[in-house]
Amino acid sequence: MASGVCLLLAALCFGLAALYAPVLLLRARKFALLWSLGSALALAGGTLLRGGAACGRLLRGEEAPSRPALLYVVALGATLYAALCLRSTLLTALGACAQVAALLAALLGVLPRGAGTALRFTLGRLGPGAALAKALPVSDSRRRKDAESGPGTPHGAGPQDGPSRGHGEPALGPAPAIQGLRPPDPR
Repeated sequence: MASGVCLLLAALCFGLAALYAPVLLLRARKFALLWSLGSALALAGGTLLRGGAACGRLLRGEEAPSRPALLYVVALGATLYAALCLRSTLLTALGACAQVAALLAALLGVLPRGAGTALRFTLGRLGPGAALAKALPVSDSRRRKDAESGPGTPHGAGPQDGPSRGHGEPALGPAPAIQGLRPPDPR
């Protein structure tokens, strides 16, 4: 019952914060306050849903919370303190930015292969020179083979490919799953 009330109040705070989104520059402190209160209520509702035993283990030190989760709670508290007690728009905005950064770190930390792999994957796709061919699921050995054949050679043609039909295609054998975007062979 109490967790449902917390989650409903969190939804109300998030909804009211969304109403302030169009005038975010004029009412940044009120937006951050409503968003932070919604986050605190959502965390309280989630804690109540986990139950008292899980909270007791956390308080007794049997389970250690993750560092990004602690950083998020500290940033949340700092945002609420700056908005409610200090009434400083600048400090509230800084707390909200820290809150977003800590939330992203916490979310990346729960990914199956970790934050480092996710960041390398994302930045590799968005970095300079990221082409469609790099985004396709082509094996590294195929890319190396294409790099060895040189820039003037048709895609896939090289001395290691064996007999060909004239356009860099192997004579027999299964074709790779994806070789890039090129028109089909007219033959």
